[in-house]
Amino acid sequence: MVLMRDLNDPLPKELMTPAEFVVNQDLCSLIRSETLNIARLKDLTDEAARLSLSLDKTTLRYESSLKINRLMEQLQESPDDIERLKTIESALKILGGLVPDLNLQTAQNVFFRVAKEWYPEEKKRKESGDDQARQWMEQFGLIAEHLGLVIE
Repeated sequence: MVLMRDLNDPLPKELMTPAEFVVNQDLCSLIRSETLNIARLKDLTDEAARLSLSLDKTTLRYESSLKINRLMEQLQESPDDIERLKTIESALKILGGLVPDLNLQTAQNVFFRVAKEWYPEEKKRKESGDDQARQWMEQFGLIAEHLGLVIE
């Protein structure tokens, strides 16, 4: 299929329909999984784009919104977890590009709570030269951008 797309040949419907079904199912399963595999998520979204597959945006929007909100709730439990921040940022970047208009109200609310409790201290630590605080601030700022928020 990829070869046909690389040659700019349209895929026959007989190949498109099963490919769309499989990729949609794989994406939903991956998003629903306990641990989000960012590399696999990127591979699947790249494959869908490369093959010009039609995705089930409604289901993906719903599942993606739930996942991001859940990840942010987990962040609230351990806000100093830089790896979790990186996962959230990557998920927002990939899923937000895949399906626009995610319902991220819960994620935004959690973001503000974490910002209120952690941001001032992390900013002070960063200014004193703490590399971990610098990484935290960088990832937190990227998440703010993806959520359409501004922090000061």
